[in-house]
Amino acid sequence: MYVRFLRQVLLKYVCVQASYLGITLSRMFNVLDLELAETAIIVHLADFDEEWVIATARWLQSSFATEMSRGRLQVIHAPRNLYALKQADLHALDLSGFKDVSINGKYYRQEKLVGGHVTYWSQNGKWVLFWCSVKTSVVAHRRWAVGRTDDWTAIQGGVGGAGGACVAFARAPEDMEVLDPIITGWEQFLERWELAPKAGISNLDLSEGELLKFGDSPKRQWWRTKQNLDYTFLMWYAANLSDYYMQLEDDVQPVPHFILSVRSYIRRSLLGKHWVMASFSSLGFIGKLFNNSHIPKLAEFLLTFSTEAPCDWLVWVWIDALSPWPVALDIPKDVANENLVFELLKFAESVSG
Repeated sequence: MYVRFLRQVLLKYVCVQASYLGITLSRMFNVLDLELAETAIIVHLADFDEEWVIATARWLQSSFATEMSRGRLQVIHAPRNLYALKQADLHALDLSGFKDVSINGKYYRQEKLVGGHVTYWSQNGKWVLFWCSVKTSVVAHRRWAVGRTDDWTAIQGGVGGAGGACVAFARAPEDMEVLDPIITGWEQFLERWELAPKAGISNLDLSEGELLKFGDSPKRQWWRTKQNLDYTFLMWYAANLSDYYMQLEDDVQPVPHFILSVRSYIRRSLLGKHWVMASFSSLGFIGKLFNNSHIPKLAEFLLTFSTEAPCDWLVWVWIDALSPWPVALDIPKDVANENLVFELLKFAESVSG
């Protein structure tokens, strides 16, 4: 029987995860080689830093040349412009903790765009918070920054300052696209750029009618939406490539006979029966096995409701819609008390540490 499992990995822009991913892939291929399983692994490099994506893809090409040439390892990436992500709708926000006290205070939203993002203007009229997106041969920046309103023409025109950097006097960490009080690591320019450990956003004023779902912070809500879209793009790529699809992460260690056990269970318990998902782990979306014929519809569902709930909740709503009987009357309880088939994976969340 031909069984092909497809695997997905989400990465953050943390250098250590390149070697971390290598360890995971090596162990997966060792297990697959022992079992002679016809299995493909698809790695989704889900980061918006294009230079890092290219470098990591090249590293995978050189480190797993045989697997890639045989189609056993495939690497994909969806660029930022395919992601319909948005910041929570803010009316205003507060900055605090900067040594230049004139930067601190209330900032109000204005529909004056920079880099496709709205801007926020200080109540005292001296400062503007804007999205800095600069890429030159010298430097690349993608971050929120605070500049002088006197420099608005240069800011709006994307004119860089010294070394190609944005004209700014305070800035958030790189690639933090969401405005959120939980984000630390802001910097301020005095005589040079310095870390401002107590500085950042201290308060958000949501626009009328705007709600943060599940009590999440704006950053968490943004990340959940992105994760749903990461999975959507992966599933669209994987559709029709195999008979079965299993969702994994980059921090799993397969136990011996992993694939053999899954194949055996499929033969014994799933073939000839109507089924939608088999769960091999209680950890979120990890270890979920699907018939690949369902994958396009699941991807469409995750895309449609990407902003509404996390993926491990949405999948139960999707199953409920396909089922002749209700299975998602209490989704949190379902997620917490999944009826596991058996435990096939040993998860090591601390491998990178």
